[in-house]
Amino acid sequence: MNKKILVVAAHPDDEVLGVGGALLRHTAEGDIVHIMILAEGITSRGAKRDVARDEEKLSNLQEASKKVADFIGVERLICAVFPIIVWMAKSF
Repeated sequence: MNKKILVVAAHPDDEVLGVGGALLRHTAEGDIVHIMILAEGITSRGAKRDVARDEEKLSNLQEASKKVADFIGVERLICAVFPIIVWMAKSF
């Protein structure tokens, strides 16, 4: 019986550094793996959050995350924006 695995990570690469080996084992065994990344981390490095300024870096980061997820064999990669997640959680 295949398992369903959900990994929730704060930032891209946290899922790989934290449990990358386990994810590879699960996909090799036929388990279904989903990854949810809560925030990108790039726009919080400066004094002011500026998505437009970091658009290229964000695009590259998301593309790299997709490539890693494909390599691992992830069924679904969800890249969220943390402030929206917080707002949604408070609305329930």
